[in-house]
Formats: sequence, structure tokens, C-alpha cells
Amino acid sequence: MEAVKKYLPWVLIAWIAIVFLPSDFFKLSGDDVSVRLFTKIAEESGIGLFEPTGRYLVALAEIAAIVLLVMPARRMLGALLTLVLMIGAVLTHLLFIGVTVVDAQGEIVDASLFGMAVSVVIASLILIWLERQDDSGEGDAAPVGD
Repeated sequence: MEAVKKYLPWVLIAWIAIVFLPSDFFKLSGDDVSVRLFTKIAEESGIGLFEPTGRYLVALAEIAAIVLLVMPARRMLGALLTLVLMIGAVLTHLLFIGVTVVDAQGEIVDASLFGMAVSVVIASLILIWLERQDDSGEGDAAPVGD
């Protein structure tokens, strides 16, 4: 069980980084699919700020979350930020984008973004639970009397 508590957080953080970092590169570089996604969110929500400002802010927030996650003292904050970002992503998919990403010709480009967002929600919830276990001191009780 100790090995799980020791290595599971790093496996989850690696997964989150694998999901976030390529997408952040595309968001920050102005990749056509990212621009189209955030333009659609802006149009559907009526909030024009989503493209490009929202795209940049989401990418920077995801990078900040990864930085916080790799710092054990700040891991809970990183997991909470990740959770908030990905709940926003899941809701955005359900309300504005749809579960699949469709290109300008109506062809499905990517059906995995929604699934990855859900998987990161689950990973961040597990990280939060693990961090709470560490903070509660379970299993670290001092010996009672001699």
C-alpha cells in the first residue's frame, strides 16, 4: 500500500501533464483546431472573450496547475485548479462544443478530447483524496505510552 501512496500521485500527475501539455502548445500557438473550438465557444456562449483571450488563459492556467502538481507542498492546490479547469472543460463540451470535435467540413476530427477531460477530472479527484489522506495523518499515529 505504501508503494501505491508513493507512486500513484506521480502516475496521475504524468497523465495530467500528457493531456495538458500538447493541448496547451496548440492553444498558445494558435493551432487551427484550438482557434475553431474557442471561436465556437465564444459564438455559442455569446462571450467573445473566449477567443483568443480565453484560449490563452486556459492554457496558462493548465500550465500553472502542472507546476503546482509537481510541488508536493502545493499539490492540493494544483489538483483543485485542475479539477476546476476540467469541470469547466466537461461542461463546455456538453453545453457548447459537443462530445466530438467536428472540422469545417463536418468531419469528426477528434472524439477523444471529452474523454480525456473526464479522465483528468477523475485523476484530480483521486489526487485530492490522496492529499487529504496525507493531511489527515491516517496511519501516522504516534505510539501510545510505554
